[in-house]
Amino acid sequence: GLEGLEAGNNALTDLSGCFDLSNSITVQRNGTPPPPGNGLIIEAETFDKTGGFFDDSFAGGPGRGVNRADTKIDFVNAFDWAKYTVEVPADGTYSIEYLIATPSNGAQIKLFVDRFPVSIEKVPNTGSYENYISLEAKRKVRLTAGTHTFVVLASSFTFWQWNLDKIILTPEEASNRDSIVDVDTIALSVYPNPSSDIIFIQGLDVTTETQIRIYDLKGAQYIDQKLNPDNSINIQDLPRGVYFLNIINPIENKSLRFIKK
Repeated sequence: GLEGLEAGNNALTDLSGCFDLSNSITVQRNGTPPPPGNGLIIEAETFDKTGGFFDDSFAGGPGRGVNRADTKIDFVNAFDWAKYTVEVPADGTYSIEYLIATPSNGAQIKLFVDRFPVSIEKVPNTGSYENYISLEAKRKVRLTAGTHTFVVLASSFTFWQWNLDKIILTPEEASNRDSIVDVDTIALSVYPNPSSDIIFIQGLDVTTETQIRIYDLKGAQYIDQKLNPDNSINIQDLPRGVYFLNIINPIENKSLRFIKK
């Protein structure tokens, strides 16, 4: 066989192997073709930082956070995350596609851009960690050209989650039927508000541990705890009324108001 060939045009010199020059030679590299236009591919294993809540070293994993393999991330547990620095080539609306695999039921992937939640998708059981499928996010994202921070989060309580090969962003024409997230318009907030049982904090940096405290209008403290991995707070036992939620971490020190109904 031939050795030393690269995809594209090749000069037939400095090659080793047995071959017949009377035949034409076509060289192909297997892999994902580049997205059209100003799209980009984020290789999953090129993350800057990772973290999580579960130590999977007992099973051969890296401990807390995802494992960096040659062409993927694996050993992903519930609420593990990986952070990426991404250079977006041009302003525009982008579709989001994951090449992803899991033998688990109930796995989920959530994407944050510049700390804001952009998409959350249920990952179907593909039969094995090596049987990758293309999973397209239901929502598109509007981005400006330049540097952005992306975070992928295993966002369900299924312990063993998924393997991720890559994330593909493809520029697309937006239509009125599309669900589009504009990250520049999302602010730190509580939802649903009012609520009778569970509230969530939107806009937090999920890679940072957060302490929360809840006070009523008279200053009485009801809750002082670490925020749950899914950014949820159970307020079912609070009396009805208006409350202040204090958010404390190395990035934020902010108070939000919500109503328990």
